[in-house]
Amino acid sequence: MDKPFFSIVMPVYNVEKYLKQAVESVLSQTFTDFELLLVDDCSPDKSGVLCDALAKEDECLRVMHLEKNSGVSEARNIGRRAAKGQYLMFMDSDDTIESTLLSDVYASLQDNRAQVVVFGMSEDVYDAQGTLVSEKAVCCKECQFKAQQELRQFIMELEESTLYGYACNKFYDLDYLNSIDLDYTEHALLEDLFFNAEYFENIETMNVLSKPYYHYRLSLASASRTGQFVPEYFSLHKEKIKRLYMQQKRWNVFSEDAEKTLGNLYVRYLFSALQRNCDANAKMSHKDRKAFLKTAYEDAMLQELLPHAASDSKAVQIMSKLLNRHSILGTLSLARVIYIVKTKCPALFSKAKQMR
Repeated sequence: MDKPFFSIVMPVYNVEKYLKQAVESVLSQTFTDFELLLVDDCSPDKSGVLCDALAKEDECLRVMHLEKNSGVSEARNIGRRAAKGQYLMFMDSDDTIESTLLSDVYASLQDNRAQVVVFGMSEDVYDAQGTLVSEKAVCCKECQFKAQQELRQFIMELEESTLYGYACNKFYDLDYLNSIDLDYTEHALLEDLFFNAEYFENIETMNVLSKPYYHYRLSLASASRTGQFVPEYFSLHKEKIKRLYMQQKRWNVFSEDAEKTLGNLYVRYLFSALQRNCDANAKMSHKDRKAFLKTAYEDAMLQELLPHAASDSKAVQIMSKLLNRHSILGTLSLARVIYIVKTKCPALFSKAKQMR
């Protein structure tokens, strides 16, 4: 295949159950000038064999079998280096895309040849039987940016919608990406955000499409696992807030709205860390959790941002009040309740989260 307009890189690992559906959603695109790179990361199931079978059916598919398991970040890096298109997308191998995604992205780029195109997503939650139990469209207003300063002023709005941190809802200018030689690095939980923060640092143009073209698959089982303890969770999310904060400062666009958005993020991440501390794997007593919270209160960035937290979410409003009042008992009690709901009633929690 000659240089296609789009390249889609899809790391493949242990997704035999979903891979064909994911690939078919790409092959059914109404715009056909694309290549799909399947990067088999030494999958232990039959995903690798399925990759080869699918590639025989369509010439736009290319398969790369890695010699050793390298993880999703390195699989994306390898796919990026092999991609031939003008624009690149990273897609997960258990998700799907709407059939008009490529045609609509192409149309937007004919109007404004942007360095990145961002589009909406749908968070689709399935039960153990594979039945869709809830879905939530996550979108931003449709717009185009042809000037760097206007683009930078919009980033906090993009982050507030949660669309800034994902990689799967973007098409990147591959020539520009290669020119800065930007690779994924291994950051558990937040590798997409750290990648995007670097990519967006100096770009000047962006298109935003408002429709939820990307279907992000979630399971009730994974929802319950969000309550599990991850030792580096809080430190990583503090680093995320710091990077966003410093980026806004460097760009000279830091505003009251940015303070509010980052304050809300800090509240949510702190409560998420506190509820994870309730997990048995944390091996933390009430005294330990109390000490953790007291240490968190000492963080200078929390002290700066917390007074500015102002969310439409009732849950975040309650969290903010408890934290602003330094109510140790109330804060820890609410975190415990959140943990119980997440782990014992994942369907209820998933619906409540999507309604916030």
